[in-house]
Amino acid sequence: MDVDDTEPGTGAATAGKPLPADSLGKDGLRELRAKCVKEIRRPGKRYDGVLDMVRSVKNELERRGLIADLCKECTRYRMADLISLLEREREV
Repeated sequence: MDVDDTEPGTGAATAGKPLPADSLGKDGLRELRAKCVKEIRRPGKRYDGVLDMVRSVKNELERRGLIADLCKECTRYRMADLISLLEREREV
């Protein structure tokens, strides 16, 4: 008689689906979002760093979600210029 020695909720069935090859993963996306927010909070109009980080995300769904979150953060700091640039990146 076979006995399953795994605890409920810890087996391979709950590990989830494998990530696509172009996905950053949950932790990678969280770190990238934190870096982008830190760049947004810096004074000045140097948006190249934020845009480069957004362009580095290859997965379309992750990229759209990141852009949406960054637009919300930009509205907090009244950065209409950066919002328009991010909206252009979303369309590309």
